[in-house]
Amino acid sequence: MKTQKTFKYNDENIPYYHFVYQGDFSHVIHRKKRIPSHEDRIKVKNRTELASFLIDKTIEQFDFPNYQGDYPHFNEAVIVIIHSFTDLYTRDLDNFYYKPIIDVIKHTGIIKDDTWDSCSLTNFGKNDTENKIQAFVIPHSYYPHFFINEVEPELNKLFEKQTKIETRAMREEKIQKEKTVCSFFFDEE
Repeated sequence: MKTQKTFKYNDENIPYYHFVYQGDFSHVIHRKKRIPSHEDRIKVKNRTELASFLIDKTIEQFDFPNYQGDYPHFNEAVIVIIHSFTDLYTRDLDNFYYKPIIDVIKHTGIIKDDTWDSCSLTNFGKNDTENKIQAFVIPHSYYPHFFINEVEPELNKLFEKQTKIETRAMREEKIQKEKTVCSFFFDEE
């Protein structure tokens, strides 16, 4: 039997859900390669339909049909998606299609709906030792506390480096200097 996950806030146990979908199925959910339709059943590597794969993996992690307790559901929630990659190839997270994951979570009944007034989304990418997608489902009003205590440690490497903030003029000057250096070495005379 799976147990409900919680985190502490003001000496209160706040419930949340954490689902992990392991494997490299990025090619299946990449928007530019294809957006799935209801008629076009997308297969993950082991030839299982994506929807079936996600349903099975979600239920494996928290056995909703057989859970003896009355599991919590949230009228307003935040879903945090962390997409982990084993390589350092450049990828745009906004080109991935996370709707099937969000839909499976909605169908479990733990969130009221996935409309804008019931569900907010946040996603991060990170380098890891295995390809996977994690989905955390948190009550909306506790998201800042959850992020600081649970998500930020998961993403600690993302926040180790200092973000460079520069103006457009500074950036253009830097690019011009790089072009000048490159032209010195590569210009043919």
